[in-house]
Amino acid sequence: MEILTEEVATLIVEETAKRTKSNINIMNFNGKIIASFDKSRIGSIHEGACKVLACEQMVILTKKDCEKLKGTQPGINLPIIFQDEIVGVIGITGDPKALLYVADLVKMSTELLLYQNYFTYELEGHIRSQELFIE
Repeated sequence: MEILTEEVATLIVEETAKRTKSNINIMNFNGKIIASFDKSRIGSIHEGACKVLACEQMVILTKKDCEKLKGTQPGINLPIIFQDEIVGVIGITGDPKALLYVADLVKMSTELLLYQNYFTYELEGHIRSQELFIE
């Protein structure tokens, strides 16, 4: 089962962008943008996400950093962790200083949603197995 699907990423982006009033990007484990409030960015490589994947920690991008990194805008990029593995990166576009206070909340809510989806999937599979056994 793929944990971070485009459908789940799109849901996270839409709900988070509404609440933070910031552009949100979600990148897969290769640094490719799979969901974004700015639809024109979907499918491109985000070099800031690639840095997060390489160093396995939050990366803050300033305007100066973005001049050197393709496909980036100022903001904060955080690893999305599921069962001790990085499954993607979430990026919040905007002034990094202003976003620092929400970054951890966005990361936490993203990871919680992934766990909820995973356990729902597992529970449905368990129920189907029991139904087949009973039949």
